[in-house]
Amino acid sequence: MKSEAGNDVIETMCYIVALPDHPEAGYLLFNSSPGNIRYLKAWNTQMKGVAMSHRLSNGNPSPIFMGIWSVKLGKDKNKKGQTYFSCNEGGKSSFVFNGLIDSETYNMVVKPALDLNIKSAASAQAEETAEQPTEY
Repeated sequence: MKSEAGNDVIETMCYIVALPDHPEAGYLLFNSSPGNIRYLKAWNTQMKGVAMSHRLSNGNPSPIFMGIWSVKLGKDKNKKGQTYFSCNEGGKSSFVFNGLIDSETYNMVVKPALDLNIKSAASAQAEETAEQPTEY
């Protein structure tokens, strides 16, 4: 695909992840190459399935960010025959669900990010409102 300006448009995926064993590391960006798209789409499907099968105390499905996952890197080949590392094992997605995060990890890692997002959205809305003239 090409943009109107003639640039290549390449599908990729980027995830914000945290390492449950190292919450002090903060958030990491897991950015994908186009060769991993099929494995990451499979992971997205897995995450949605896990969320639907695990219910919160109020009966709602758990959010997709509540899972702990492991991944193995495998070797893959592109169309030119060049080898690269990808998220596959035997040609299939190598993401494995290892359970839900505990409340301590949620409070230490997830909740601050959610609060930040809510505060950011509220701040943006307040700034937008403040910039609009008041009519009398």
